[in-house]
Amino acid sequence: ATGMRAFLALPIGVVVGAMAPEFYVSWRAKRRQKKISRAVPDALDLMVICAEAGLTLETALHRVSRELRSATPELALELATTEAELKVLPERRMALDNLVYRTDAPEMASLAVTMNQAEKYGTSLSQALRTIASEGRRTRMLRIEEKAARLPALMSLPLMVFVLPPCAVIVGGPAMVRLMGSLAGGG
Repeated sequence: ATGMRAFLALPIGVVVGAMAPEFYVSWRAKRRQKKISRAVPDALDLMVICAEAGLTLETALHRVSRELRSATPELALELATTEAELKVLPERRMALDNLVYRTDAPEMASLAVTMNQAEKYGTSLSQALRTIASEGRRTRMLRIEEKAARLPALMSLPLMVFVLPPCAVIVGGPAMVRLMGSLAGGG
């Protein structure tokens, strides 16, 4: 019996040992991506303020990363890394593409595309950032509305299981008591 357990434990251990790290890293990456995605609209608002104050993209990224360090360290690290890459890499596009690759967040992809277009066509930084920020807020509201629209469907089962039976007891209880009393008194 112990030999059979050891024989079965080996392949199970190998499978768990091979899959557990992959699962854990994937789970952490998705969690990090969600944190970054949630913080992007706030960061964009801060970047709009910096751009309207006349700061360059590099300076704005530095300032925003410093401001977000305690609230969202993941996004602050990515923005600081992008700022450093902007100073080193020959093209701004490369640094923004690296940001998109590292974060894998749709909001960052939108930021990179808009920033590249602004540079290519000569649009002002503050106007481009303001456009991205408004899109981010709109997207956030759409997600919230989608979640709110799903609530009635998600609440129907708990409602039927936990609320309906007690209501039936409360409404039908007195009638059952009277019926039992009349049956006992009549017999």
